[in-house]
Amino acid sequence: MRFLAIERQQGIALVSVLAVVAVMAMIATGLIQKRSVEIVRTQSIESARVASSLLQGVESHLLKALSAQRDRQDLYEGDGCRSPRHSITLDSATIEVQLENLHCRFNINAMGTSAKANALFVGLVDRLTLEGMVEGIDGRVLSASIAGWKDGTRIAPYRSASGRTQLNAGQRFRSVSELALLPETRGDEWRQLARYLTALPTAEHGVDVSTAPSVLKSAIRDTEANGYDGNVRFVQADLSVLVGERIFHSCAVMDLEASSIFLREQLPCLR
Repeated sequence: MRFLAIERQQGIALVSVLAVVAVMAMIATGLIQKRSVEIVRTQSIESARVASSLLQGVESHLLKALSAQRDRQDLYEGDGCRSPRHSITLDSATIEVQLENLHCRFNINAMGTSAKANALFVGLVDRLTLEGMVEGIDGRVLSASIAGWKDGTRIAPYRSASGRTQLNAGQRFRSVSELALLPETRGDEWRQLARYLTALPTAEHGVDVSTAPSVLKSAIRDTEANGYDGNVRFVQADLSVLVGERIFHSCAVMDLEASSIFLREQLPCLR
């Protein structure tokens, strides 16, 4: 009996030891996983910091260089609107840059400033519809809605991010993507027009007929509107940087006349 009691005590002790070992193993595994998560988080934060620093540095140098060379139309090779995508490697990061002359697009902030600008926009939508590039968009209705967005004295409903209808604040468009808030461009309809539009801080439509796409040239000819005549003022820089296995994006819209960046988004530029 005494021998059996000793064996039982030894068995209980063994079970207790195994239980403690199992608990310690679980704790060790948890600590390792936590440490791994912390390392990944630290690396992610460091990658984002490095990418942000590189992107801002590239934007600053581009702005300075382009502001001093506003007459260099050859910077936008090919069709005169968009440069090739250039790639450079700096330390362990790969940076890609593509420039776009925004005078190849229609400035939606010109809407409501003159009958000519409104007519040119409607003519552009009509021409795009005729050539099968867009569908389901009424240029006249959208034109009135855009003008209403900008006019603080008019009631023009638009949708908030939550989908609820709100009223406009009488403001300029900061980005073409804000067209998604208008009732006339629900869903992705606005994306059909995005490559032909921009949102600039001026009241001029800004289209340079010497470099603009043929559909915009046709719209200007049809409406007898005047084109932009001058050095390149507004440029869009589409940048990306690869740090480790992560890609970071930036879209910077530059005013070369004022030597300033008036819009910066951590997204690829709309094309």
